[in-house]
Amino acid sequence: MIKSIRNILASAVVAAGALSAGSAIAATIPITNSTDGVQRADLTCDLLCEVLYTEFVDGDPVINSVFSNVEGRLFSVGNSAQAEADWVNANTGSDFSKDEGFKTELSGTQNGDDFTFSTDALFILLKIGRDPETTLVKNLSGGLLELRWESLPGQGAGLSHYTEFGVAPIPVPAAGILLLTALGGLGFAARRRRKAA
Repeated sequence: MIKSIRNILASAVVAAGALSAGSAIAATIPITNSTDGVQRADLTCDLLCEVLYTEFVDGDPVINSVFSNVEGRLFSVGNSAQAEADWVNANTGSDFSKDEGFKTELSGTQNGDDFTFSTDALFILLKIGRDPETTLVKNLSGGLLELRWESLPGQGAGLSHYTEFGVAPIPVPAAGILLLTALGGLGFAARRRRKAA
């Protein structure tokens, strides 16, 4: 009985390790203009993230905005905190107020340069210097996400600020469910043995 418990626990640990290793995949996502498709920057996420994307033909949206890990778009959004919150809400189905966005201004050597930062926010609005100027990142990591913004030369795509909205939910690990199932199975087997004896 002790040996079978050890085997089940060892299997649960191996499954947990395999599941957590699968989520630690870095992705580099090209960021393009929504109007003409010209690439202006690369965004690298150390874990799972997606960027807002809409397909355009002749300047008109063909599909509604979706989050993608293949390509992200830059959109024209107003400069006020209220305009940013309204745009995030319209694209995510959220209900953030302008006061719920935590804005970080980049100044000095940070402004316009490649920039790396970490966040546990659910949505991160990234604002650059030249129109279209705004993109939106969704944190799927379930915790702290490291982002690296790399502007392409001559594209006017240096970050001016980023605004964080919400906190990324921490998913229940599948290993926990597996462990509970294994413990339930052990309890059932023990009960069955007691009845048989």
